[in-house]
Amino acid sequence: MKKWLVTGLGNPEGKYFGTWHNLGFVAAERLAEELGIEFKKKGNMLLGDKDKVFIQKPLTYMNRSGEAVLALKRKHGLNAGNIIVLVDDLYIDKGKIKIVRGGTSGHNGPRNIKELLGNDEYIRIKIGIKPAKEMADMANYVLSRIPEAQRQIISEALENTVAAVKLLVSGESLELIQTKFNTRSCGHIKRSEDTAREND
Repeated sequence: MKKWLVTGLGNPEGKYFGTWHNLGFVAAERLAEELGIEFKKKGNMLLGDKDKVFIQKPLTYMNRSGEAVLALKRKHGLNAGNIIVLVDDLYIDKGKIKIVRGGTSGHNGPRNIKELLGNDEYIRIKIGIKPAKEMADMANYVLSRIPEAQRQIISEALENTVAAVKLLVSGESLELIQTKFNTRSCGHIKRSEDTAREND
């Protein structure tokens, strides 16, 4: 059985909890709960593992996420292709996720991981947080708290994220998982967006 590392990206301070930018942490927490894995502090990360699946929340802050990823990769001899990064994405509609391998990223977390690993072979599961209308200050938006009216649609996207990870680590092909999830959205996405539009 292959070793896998699932890294949820976020910032560790309490003021960031419940914000759009910390959805990677939340996805990692949900996955750990489903797999019966408990996190423990290990150096610059929170880490848990079971059956050769490591789940990690870096404590290095978003822009230096690669430090924790690289440390675990070296310690356990992980292949970059078996690293899955869970991260928010401003350019994907809420309720949707997109699974990709390689490619460029404007997100500082994945960019730092790519730089330190020296390649982009790892898998990204991008969780959509696109606002209903363009924001003047996107940095302020990603660090704002998720409104109550939008939590259900985000919760369903997180469920899909967890399901996709479980299939990946079970050995299902990336291509089949992409086909299944990259076009998936919540059935009530339009209604939820309309209801919450004023909260963006």
